Amino acid sequence: MKGLLAFLLGESRCALPVNEIQEVLPAVALSPIPGQALPVEGMLNLRGTMIPVLDLRSCLGLPQIRWNSETRIIIVKTREARVGVVVDRVEDVVEAEEHGQVTSLRASHPLVASVGTFAGKALTVIRPERLAEFATKVSRGGQEVVPSPS
Repeated sequence: MKGLLAFLLGESRCALPVNEIQEVLPAVALSPIPGQALPVEGMLNLRGTMIPVLDLRSCLGLPQIRWNSETRIIIVKTREARVGVVVDRVEDVVEAEEHGQVTSLRASHPLVASVGTFAGKALTVIRPERLAEFATKVSRGGQEVVPSPS
């Protein structure tokens, strides 16, 4: 496994593969999508390209919180699409091979790839391709509120 960008969602420490992250931005105002419910927060105009932004807390069934100065939008880029995800706080980059043990649990949530222990802390690895699939469905007018299991 390669580098993982660790971030917090409440007390949960999660991560995305660094090679699938385009950039990390401070939270900014988003353009609303009329009639769209959570977990879609809105659209982000990123240098002329509109990118859907998801509330990762809502995707994972966690309660919403108010955005603050530590809130970030992580721009995830896969072969299929780009999508922004709102997280509470970005922590650091974890080199999984050097600092941790990955336990490939059969995740019950379609966004979760695996759970591991890195530097003595639990870490849930999110599947970026599932975020992109969901964002693509939403941008095409799909009604799916949370990603369905594969």
